[in-house]
Amino acid sequence: FGVDGFVFQGKLHHYALSENIYCKDQPEIFDSLVTPAQDMEEPLKAKLWALWDSVMEDLVERGLNNQFVDIECFALPNGSVQVMEVNCRTFGNQMPIFSRVV
Repeated sequence: FGVDGFVFQGKLHHYALSENIYCKDQPEIFDSLVTPAQDMEEPLKAKLWALWDSVMEDLVERGLNNQFVDIECFALPNGSVQVMEVNCRTFGNQMPIFSRVV
């Protein structure tokens, strides 16, 4: 899953959750990305935003400010969510929607 938001003047702002779609017959192969996520349950959304907030609070303490941040996450079968990567940028394909809102 992609979890996107930004820090502006030290405050965290949630923006979008994206769902990675994988090939049904080859689940290890990425097919597409859906933004905003369409089939995500509220408890998973809450876990993803809580993880994003936690990572972002640490980055803000280290000086991050006035920056978009995309965090890629795994939702594991045991119900936990884990960070796969952190990018201090938006997902490139989403640039047109960021410019319309922010």
